[in-house]
Amino acid sequence: MKKLFNGTLIFTILIFAFSCSDAESNILEDQSIKKVVKSKEELNKGVIQEIFTLSDFERYAIDKNSVVSKLSGETKSEFIKSMEFRDGIITTANYVIIESELSAMDNEEFWLLFGMSKLAYEDYKEYKCTSPHNCEKRTRYICLTGC
Repeated sequence: MKKLFNGTLIFTILIFAFSCSDAESNILEDQSIKKVVKSKEELNKGVIQEIFTLSDFERYAIDKNSVVSKLSGETKSEFIKSMEFRDGIITTANYVIIESELSAMDNEEFWLLFGMSKLAYEDYKEYKCTSPHNCEKRTRYICLTGC
C-alpha cells in the first residue's frame, strides 16, 4: 500500500511540474510575440506608407518626381507581376528586381513608399507573406506591412 501511495504521490508531483512548465512556456511565448510586434512597430516608427494597392503603385509610376518613375518599364512590369495581394492590399513582392536597378538611396526611398524603413527592409527581405500575419523565409521576396 505504501508503494502505491508513493507512486501516486510521485505521479502527482510530475504532472504538477509539467503543467507548470507549460503555463510558464505559454507566458514566455506570449511575451516573445509582444516583443516581436513591438519591434516591428519600432522598425517603422515615423514611416508613412503611401503605396497600399496596385493603383497607388501605378500613380507613383507615372509621377515624374517619384523614385518609382526611375525604374525601367520592364522592371515595373516584372515587379507588378511579382506582387501578391490580400483584400486589395499588397502583401509581398520580389525586391531583387528593384534593388538591381536603383541606387542604395533610391532603394530606401522606394521601400519607404511601402511603409518599410531601412531597418524593416533589411529584416523582412528574404521573406514572403504566405498567409495573414505569417512571413516565411523565401529568397527574392519581401514581406510587406499588408501581410
